[in-house]
Amino acid sequence: MEKDRLDIAPPVIVLGMHRSGTSCLMGSLQQAGLVLGDVHTANPFNKKGNREHPQLMALHERLLEANGGSWHCPPERVEWSEDLRKEREDFCAQFEGVRRWGFKDPRALLALDGWLQRFPGAKLVGTIRHPMSVAHSLHRRDPNLHSIEEYMGLWAAYNRQLLEAWRQYSFSIVDFDEPDDRYVASLGRVLRKLGLKEGLASRVRREGLLKGLASRVSQERSPFFDPALRTHRQEGVEGLPAHIAELYLELKQIAAHW
Repeated sequence: MEKDRLDIAPPVIVLGMHRSGTSCLMGSLQQAGLVLGDVHTANPFNKKGNREHPQLMALHERLLEANGGSWHCPPERVEWSEDLRKEREDFCAQFEGVRRWGFKDPRALLALDGWLQRFPGAKLVGTIRHPMSVAHSLHRRDPNLHSIEEYMGLWAAYNRQLLEAWRQYSFSIVDFDEPDDRYVASLGRVLRKLGLKEGLASRVRREGLLKGLASRVSQERSPFFDPALRTHRQEGVEGLPAHIAELYLELKQIAAHW
């Protein structure tokens, strides 16, 4: 271990394109006890928050800019400079001594090699969503940045990275387009595979002392996943460009059989 590296447990890293259910997946993992740090818990486009850490988002954006790109214009290659590796270590320092921690940021797909160099034992979990649903969601948020067709091309760029990562490391992928009951079941399988089950300390930290103790005693809690917040669900590949349809169907097949 390099002398400037802290002794930090490997994280859980959620991988997925923007607007593809990463927030729901991460929120569910957090509810089961995964420590995320000071993440966003509400914003105009996600009532429960995107569960992303602002320090990590800024680090990833600086990384992409240093390689000639951005989140919406992925660079061909991503290399971590010494300064950015130091920033990565500064971010991770807050999790020193934490047994189970993790993060999500769709940019992590583009920065994954650097994270796995730092944490070879990191646990990965992915999520997918229909390319047209993603494109429409991003276009509603920022219609001047890209057209619907360009956003679908961006979906393909991220999800090719997801598929390549899965081929190398073989991890669980959940399908955000599944019916509610099947999606909830897939979340349960992810939690079991990661060995996550929320204990008293985590529940008190998340809900406060009195509410945390009460919910622990009653064993009642509302799941993070809320079907009412899942909008613009779409099925089928009619009208999609052939290469995007092929990629989407391959990822759906992986998600259905893991």
